[in-house]
Amino acid sequence: MGVDKVFEYKKLTANTGYFSGPVNAGLIETSAGLYLIDSGNDDDEGLALAKEIESVFPGKKLLAIINTHGHSDHSGGNAVLKKRFSSEIWTTECSSHIMQIPIIVGSIYCGGMPCKKMAESKLVGPKSPSTDRILLENQVIDLDEIRMEFIPLPGHFFDQIGVYVTDKNDSKNVFFLADGFFGKELLKKSWILFMTEPENFRKSVESIQEVKADYYVPGHGSLVLPEEFKPLSELNIMITLELEFIIKRILSRKPLDFETLLKKVADETEIKLSPLQFFLISTTLRSYLSSMESRGLVYYEVIDNRMLWHSA
Repeated sequence: MGVDKVFEYKKLTANTGYFSGPVNAGLIETSAGLYLIDSGNDDDEGLALAKEIESVFPGKKLLAIINTHGHSDHSGGNAVLKKRFSSEIWTTECSSHIMQIPIIVGSIYCGGMPCKKMAESKLVGPKSPSTDRILLENQVIDLDEIRMEFIPLPGHFFDQIGVYVTDKNDSKNVFFLADGFFGKELLKKSWILFMTEPENFRKSVESIQEVKADYYVPGHGSLVLPEEFKPLSELNIMITLELEFIIKRILSRKPLDFETLLKKVADETEIKLSPLQFFLISTTLRSYLSSMESRGLVYYEVIDNRMLWHSA
């Protein structure tokens, strides 16, 4: 598949839609120009989005790219798109720093300077140009045709936001969820999905449940309609609770060091770890342990220069 066929535009309301692809990139149309929500993983995906934008909206200017968080699959196309359209880049303060120093992401995954395989992977994306506008929690931008609200969705990654859009032309609402909610395709693929704060992830999903929308667009996977949202949101919550249960059950047998626990979790969930998956799931498991330790569900001690994790 050529890069110009990676994304497919799907119209939702009079002035909103999204480009379905490896990451779902939201699109808002106004009389002044366009706003894109997330930009793909790298230069190739950024170029693919640029070509689709020019095809679907000929002559329209891309005014701004709104990045929901600092992961490369949501911000890696920034440089190409900014160069092509002279667009502004909008994101939160923390995400702005991460996007401009992407090796930070590799260091988070590796727990230090990233190894060569990680540093050269798409998980550590290209550096983003400077941010033009810092977005604040619950900030509202009210334009003639649409209203945008930037809603904090913590849990998956630092300073993540969703974008809630009201289309004034047809009074319909679209909630672009970033990775604050995982689509059914991703949930079928793996029950251990990357996150930094599982308890906050659950709270984010619960907060999304309180927001009524005509369409919910996850960062990855198919569009979710209101009648589908409740069961899928419960599944998003359930996978985090299930992993906590597995961790508790394994540690209840005997205290374990981290890598032994990681192996047992991977074996029990039938995951065969590739080198990059090893880093991603290691980071996620450490996040679960930190969250569970803060809630008194597990604890650790250092014995003979080994950190052992216990079920509380």
